[in-house]
Amino acid sequence: MALVHGPFDAIKDIVRGREAIRLKVRVVRIWEICQSSNPSNVFSVDMVLVDSQGGRIQASIRKAMIRRFRNSIVEGGVYRMCYFGIIENGGEYRGTFHEFKLLFQPRTTIYPAESELIPRFGVAAKTSEEIQQTDGVSDYLFDFIGLLTAVGEEKEFKKFGRTIRVLEVELTDDKGVVKCSLFGHFIEIMKTFLESGVDELAIMVVQFAKVKSYLGRVSIYTVSNSTRLLWNPQIPEVMSFKDSIALNGMDMHVPIRLLGANHFSLSPTEDFLTHFPRKTVEELHLTEEAGFFICLGKVEAIVKTDFWWYMACKCHRSVNLDESGEYYCSNCENIVTDVTPRFRLKLGVTDVTETALFAVFDYDVAALLAKSCASLVGDAKVPSLDYPAELDSSIGKELLFKVEIKDDRAFKFDDSFKVRRVCDDEDIINEFKEATSVRTPEMSKMKEPVFELVEGGGGSHNAEASKSAALGELYNESEINASTVGEPSVVSACLAPQKRKSAPRAGKKDVALKVVKIEKE
Repeated sequence: MALVHGPFDAIKDIVRGREAIRLKVRVVRIWEICQSSNPSNVFSVDMVLVDSQGGRIQASIRKAMIRRFRNSIVEGGVYRMCYFGIIENGGEYRGTFHEFKLLFQPRTTIYPAESELIPRFGVAAKTSEEIQQTDGVSDYLFDFIGLLTAVGEEKEFKKFGRTIRVLEVELTDDKGVVKCSLFGHFIEIMKTFLESGVDELAIMVVQFAKVKSYLGRVSIYTVSNSTRLLWNPQIPEVMSFKDSIALNGMDMHVPIRLLGANHFSLSPTEDFLTHFPRKTVEELHLTEEAGFFICLGKVEAIVKTDFWWYMACKCHRSVNLDESGEYYCSNCENIVTDVTPRFRLKLGVTDVTETALFAVFDYDVAALLAKSCASLVGDAKVPSLDYPAELDSSIGKELLFKVEIKDDRAFKFDDSFKVRRVCDDEDIINEFKEATSVRTPEMSKMKEPVFELVEGGGGSHNAEASKSAALGELYNESEINASTVGEPSVVSACLAPQKRKSAPRAGKKDVALKVVKIEKE
């Protein structure tokens, strides 16, 4: 009994060779490791222990010891413990980054205790930047805190004769974006939260998740027994997260969007494959119809003669910095303090028929780059023409664009088509190709072209000169293997676009597009 009283050892000081360690810890997570074909056959009970210094270590109750200890330990409880076996922390599902792991033995003793100094959940969150640095290969389980910025559509696929359900969500911190794939009962947890009437971004804590990489994109995914999801918990780690995003100007008052969309109720499959007419770039220039159109194109360049971001109010309208150094929103007609930087890019897009400028905005750019605008802007208060290198990662990508053409051609930018949604889902792009003869050209090996806008020029485009740029890696927004996932069948009539009166062709009004600074390698 005396060995279980203080002073207690710190988890960080645990080393092999000394079994009579004395710990005062909280069991922040406990899960069973079972036989997949027979869940009632439990091989071991694993847990993560946290002490008052925030140290974490995994402990395991092997099968022979389960009956002795399992009912004595409750998740969230604080205990005084001593006498453990100490082994190397190994395996493919390591709950902590500690060098060692504890084993319960016949000599292990446990007594209930109390402590307000030990963290309730023991969150040890990594940033999105650190998640990406794993390259999707790690035997450790990770914690992540992020704003829920988008939710995808639920999918199903077959594996080992079983139907697996998956739902992908997007989480954002001050360093970038991480996609998280939810499986099984975690989907119901997400749906319950969304059905509760939430209409603003929520802070989501994901604990003990695995990382993986698919088509060059690193994401996290839930593990059935170990992962835990928390919504807006009032804990110090979340308070610190709120402070970090506030310092970086991130907006926490934007409705949760459909993954890959800008506040659209249609799924990506419906939006890009069934609901709207398809057009080539040339047909976009020539059409006299108003409405939404789907266009497949390859990004050749970024127009670097315009500001690539703007400061926006909570109402999403741009704000101006007045002489006193305060932001004024003309839409709200007031001085505002809650502002955030948002992307606004012009992309040079081409297919085999023509070239055009597409204006793409915040949500879609952030999804393509896996970075928020705030993380690239930093402390800047006014837009800049200094383009960060990260923006070039979109060059070479083959994408589907949902383009809006209005009846009066009153675009926000009269030299470009306004894009309402972008899709980089490989399954949807391939299905689009199978149903149409539209193709993007194979580009020659040339350095990045720089597009310039030239007043006048009669609207002619040098198509041959514009079809260049390095081929970028195409990645699938979904982490589900395209060879095993079947898209749900969607049957819907296309919405007939409205006819409009004759008007100048979009994207060519007194503007010519030329390409300069192109050098062959």
